[in-house]
Amino acid sequence: MIQSWQRMGRLTCALLILACKPESSQFSPVAAQDAGPSPTQTDAGAVTSSRPTDAGSPATEASGQSLPGAAVRPLQRVPALKPRTVASEEAFIRAHAQDEGWDTSAQNLKSYWHPSSRAEDEGLGRFILGQLSNPDEPRGGKQGWMLLREQGGKLAVYGPLITQQPWTPDYMHKVKPVRMTLRALEGYPGKLLWLQMLDKVTTPLDPQGEKLESKTRLLDYGFLVDARGGFTPIAFQLPEKVTQELNDETTAETTLAVSFIAADRMVIAAGPEGANTEQQAWIGEHRIGE
Repeated sequence: MIQSWQRMGRLTCALLILACKPESSQFSPVAAQDAGPSPTQTDAGAVTSSRPTDAGSPATEASGQSLPGAAVRPLQRVPALKPRTVASEEAFIRAHAQDEGWDTSAQNLKSYWHPSSRAEDEGLGRFILGQLSNPDEPRGGKQGWMLLREQGGKLAVYGPLITQQPWTPDYMHKVKPVRMTLRALEGYPGKLLWLQMLDKVTTPLDPQGEKLESKTRLLDYGFLVDARGGFTPIAFQLPEKVTQELNDETTAETTLAVSFIAADRMVIAAGPEGANTEQQAWIGEHRIGE
């Protein structure tokens, strides 16, 4: 009888152990929650491309080193703009004038488009940076800065890159082009088109206008272009340098350093003086293509 009870006790313990042991293939919902959501591209301007893009850097050579602890993420700070094909330069100007409600007579159309900078390559075509404005608008009106590409008899327009707003007693806005260059890219069958523009906003701090506070941003724009008409934005209004001034005296200045460490990686780091809030959003290692 005692041996029978002992055998029954051992059998009960074995059944309890099997009942409590989880199956090896069972998925743990707690582990899934801890892993967090998969990364997604939520910005409208996220750029993806299947082409190799060893873009190099207009200012800094590739170092071959990633930022310590930097997480590679898709490039998400480029708006979802695409080049628009136009029949001619006049048609491009006329369409803009119609949208703005300007006079579209042939005589007035000539006064709206103001080319500023040019870059040209035999295979890539010609790139023209200019602004569209109406000289009859009060206080200069709006100035929309556009990029025009001429290639093989075809025209395409990209923009606006930035819009200068009309001046008011409390708001003075000035946009000025700095440079536009084409740079050969190692391992890429095209070039890097790099633009820089100054964006300065001045506001009075007192009713008399004796104290004027200004903020000037050096903005970078980068595009990968090729002979087949390829046009991939990789930087748009990247605030490379931001300067704060009070009555033309500098009170603060912060910078960013841009480099390309691989065919599909762009690294942006803070300069020696640190970075402001707007610049901090750009800092890190970005994926240009996949």
